[in-house]
Amino acid sequence: MRSPSYKKYAENMAAWIASAKEEKPPRGVVRILANALKERRKKKRFTQRDLAKEPGVSICTIRYIEQQKMTPSITTLKRLAKPLCCKVEDLVVLDWNICQESHY
Repeated sequence: MRSPSYKKYAENMAAWIASAKEEKPPRGVVRILANALKERRKKKRFTQRDLAKEPGVSICTIRYIEQQKMTPSITTLKRLAKPLCCKVEDLVVLDWNICQESHY
């Protein structure tokens, strides 16, 4: 069963994505986003350099996101989602098991 905090998190993320504003995502997303990006990148067998081939996203940006040193904008997330063949939502609203591992 999902916790109330996960439900609130998912609602906040859905609202943020729907707004399509260039503001940073809601608090608490950095760790989950970092884990999701790294997991999806590895599933596709991409290195950070492979993923950085997408225009407008540097290898440093990818590294900083995965190290939780940077929170990307919606535009950056869209650019990263494309070569990973996923939606922005897939990077920020994960399945419950991953959220539990991230201690959200």
